[in-house]
Amino acid sequence: MPAGWPRVFLAPWLGIVRPAKAAAILAAAPPRRFWTMYFAYAAVLAAIVVLLAILDSTVRATWVPPTSLPATSAASALGGWAREINTRTLAEVWRDWHRPGPIGPAEEIFTLVSLIVGAGTAFLAWLYLPLIHRIGALRPAAARSFRAVATAGGLLVVLTVVIGALIVEANWVGGLSARGAPFVLAAAVALGAPSGVSFVLERIGRVVSAIGEVPYPLDLPPTCEGCGYDLSHQPADARCPECGDSIGTSLDPARRPGSKWERPYHRDVRTCVETTWSVVTEPRVFYSGLKLRTGSAAAAAFARRTYICAAIIASVWTLLLLVLGGAPGPWQEVVLVSPAIGLCVALGCWLGHRLGGAIVSTWWMYRDALPDTRWAAKVLAYESAFLWVFGAFWGGFATSIVAAGPWLTKWLGKDFFYKVFGAPAETVALPAGTALLALVWLWRYRIALRAIRWSNF
Repeated sequence: MPAGWPRVFLAPWLGIVRPAKAAAILAAAPPRRFWTMYFAYAAVLAAIVVLLAILDSTVRATWVPPTSLPATSAASALGGWAREINTRTLAEVWRDWHRPGPIGPAEEIFTLVSLIVGAGTAFLAWLYLPLIHRIGALRPAAARSFRAVATAGGLLVVLTVVIGALIVEANWVGGLSARGAPFVLAAAVALGAPSGVSFVLERIGRVVSAIGEVPYPLDLPPTCEGCGYDLSHQPADARCPECGDSIGTSLDPARRPGSKWERPYHRDVRTCVETTWSVVTEPRVFYSGLKLRTGSAAAAAFARRTYICAAIIASVWTLLLLVLGGAPGPWQEVVLVSPAIGLCVALGCWLGHRLGGAIVSTWWMYRDALPDTRWAAKVLAYESAFLWVFGAFWGGFATSIVAAGPWLTKWLGKDFFYKVFGAPAETVALPAGTALLALVWLWRYRIALRAIRWSNF
C-alpha cells in the first residue's frame, strides 16, 4: 500500500537512522507524492544555502591603502595597509544584493543550488545503478536508484546547516580578528566537510545494499563457461559442441570455489590482504573462481575496508611527508591537515572507483552482457583493490618529489616539456600516469567480464 503524504515527507528524516525503512517508503510512494517531497527538500536546501550566504556577507574585512583611510577608521595598520571591518544587517545585505534589479545573488544562488541538487542526485543514482539493476529495462531500476539517493535529503539538510554555520562562523571570526579563525573552529570545518560527505555516502550505500540484496531467483539454463553455449540435454561426460570445453567441468560446482573473503569467519586482515593481492595480480584466476549468485554484501564490505584503509594510510603518509618536508606552521595545523587530506583521498578513491565502474557497467547493461547486473556490482566491489596501484603511484611520486625535488625535470631537461606542454615534467607525468593506469583498469574489467559472463554458480 502506498505511503501517505506525511510518511513520504518524513522519510528522508527517517533515512538518518533507518535508511532501509526510508527506502521502502519512497520506493512505494506514488510519483506525485515523491516528486512533491523531492522538490520541497531541494527548495529548503537551496533556501538554507541562501540564508548562510547572506549571514556570511554581514561581516567583511577589506585591506585598503593608508592614503584612502578615513581619519576615524579603527582599522589597524599593517605594512603600509590597513584592515577595515564592514558589518551589515541581514536586511542591508538583501537590499544591497537587489539594488541593480529584482534578480540578485540570492536568486542566483537558489537556482544554482537547486540545479546542483538535481544533477547531483541523478549522478549518484547513476553511480549506484549497478548495485540495483538486475535484468530487463533500465528505467525502473534507475527510478529506484534515484529514490534511494533521495533518502539522504534529511541528513543533507542537517549537515548543510551544521557545516555551513561552522564555515560562516569561521569567516566571521577571521574577518573580525587579524589572527584568523581559532584552531578548533578551523579543525571542525576542515574535518567536518569531508566527514559529512562520507556519512551521506555511507547512508546511501546502506539503502542501496538493502535494495540490491532482495532475493531475486535466476532461471537460467546451464551453459558452457567457456563460450556460453546452452548445455541443456547434453551429457555431462561430453564436450561443448561449440568450443570443445568439458561439459562436466562447466557444470561442476568445484569450478568456482569462491573467494575466501566470503566464507564465514574469514574476514580478517590477512584474508583481506590475500584477496587484494589475488585481485590485483591474477584477475582472470580470481574472477574465474568467484561465485556470482551468493549476493554482494561481502564484496561491498571488502570495498569499504579498502576505502577506510586508504584514508588511514593517506593520513599517516601525509603527516610523514609534511614532517620530512619541513612544513611551516605550528604542529597543530600539521596534525589537522593529515586526516583532512586522508578523508579527501578516500572520497577521491571512492569517486574514481565508482565512476569507472559505472561507465563499464552501463556499457554492459546496454549490451545485455550479463544475465544479472548484480554480478557486475560484485566485480566492481572487488576491483576496489586496484586503488592500491593508484595509491602506490601517487604516493611514490609525491614522496620522490619531497625527497629529491623536481628530479624528473632535472633528468629529462625542462626545455622540452616547457616548450611542448608549457609545464614541468612532474605536472605532465602525474596525469599521464594516472590516465595510463585508468586504461589498464578498463582492460581489467574486460578480463573480468570474460571470466564471469557465463557463470553457472
